[in-house]
Amino acid sequence: MAATLAAQAVSWPLLLAQVHQVSLIAPLANLLVVPLVPVMMVAGAIGAAAGTVLPGAGWLPLQAAGALGRWMEAVIQVTGSLPFAALTTPYFPARWLVAAGILNGGVLVGLKLRRFFWQKKVWAVIGIAGLLTVCLLLIRPDGRVHVYALDVGTGSAVLVRTANGRQILIDAGPDADRLVQAMGRALPPTARTIDVWLITGGRRTSVGSAAAVLSRFRIGAMLIAEPDPWSASLRAVVQQAESAGIRVGPAGSPLELDGVRLNLASDGRSWLIEAGHAAVAVVPPQTSWQSLPSGVTGAIFTGGGPSVWQGPAQGVSVIQVAAHSRDGLPVRAFLQSLGAARIYRTDRLGTVELVGTPLGFRPVN
Repeated sequence: MAATLAAQAVSWPLLLAQVHQVSLIAPLANLLVVPLVPVMMVAGAIGAAAGTVLPGAGWLPLQAAGALGRWMEAVIQVTGSLPFAALTTPYFPARWLVAAGILNGGVLVGLKLRRFFWQKKVWAVIGIAGLLTVCLLLIRPDGRVHVYALDVGTGSAVLVRTANGRQILIDAGPDADRLVQAMGRALPPTARTIDVWLITGGRRTSVGSAAAVLSRFRIGAMLIAEPDPWSASLRAVVQQAESAGIRVGPAGSPLELDGVRLNLASDGRSWLIEAGHAAVAVVPPQTSWQSLPSGVTGAIFTGGGPSVWQGPAQGVSVIQVAAHSRDGLPVRAFLQSLGAARIYRTDRLGTVELVGTPLGFRPVN
């Protein structure tokens, strides 16, 4: 039990960073399972050895080993299904790992020197305050603009997180489950507010997951930028938002939030996300563009990308598309027109994250 707790205490930051989950029930499960492991191994070895000498002689030891194995499986299934059996944190960036490591190390050092700190209470208070300050500084927003081309299949769903941790969502994509999972991985567990939700189209590829957004997040404002007549789906989304008390209105251009500007592009359908000197375009399949305008350092092609494109692309090109698209997207001619551009596809990489830099938006995948 002591060894299990010690291993858990040391490794929990790495578990959260790598597998995004740490078991809270593992010490109890290990207490019920680990003492029986040597017995099962010995019984299995005896059964295997006896069976090679005399057929049937190893039956009883092997049955005993099998019974122990079934007991272990039952313990794992029962304890793993308990509420709060594990702590899950889909969002756990590197700076959180550093903060967790510092906090973990400080606690372990404090336990080792507990007698000294008990005698010198002032140093204990200073040490705890210092640890908490460092950790709070590390887990706060990193001061950079992050743009996520969410892995929602063939559709449109782009999340913008500003330098101070505010959120802008462009569309919602067609698949509610994939949208929720992608946003859960991109956002901290405490981020449950979408400050601005910009809807650029009324098709299922843009608003198919709207109900999931409305049910899981607090929406500051919903802005509609659909250039075509509203579809029945879009009307239903707007009515649901208004009934929930969400402010709904037309999307003016430019939109600005916490240093991030969204401008409607010259084709009347694409939107430019600008942060400082960095600019990336969100380009739908219905665009009249055949190449990116100058000054744009990258593009997120939603819905699998346009069928006609001359390019070549500038900077990074992200394509939101489902794996094994039934529509054959993205089309070969579009991929060929991008030339030597760096191409990032959500069907191969999952959600693609771009970070704003003085030289433009750069991928971190």
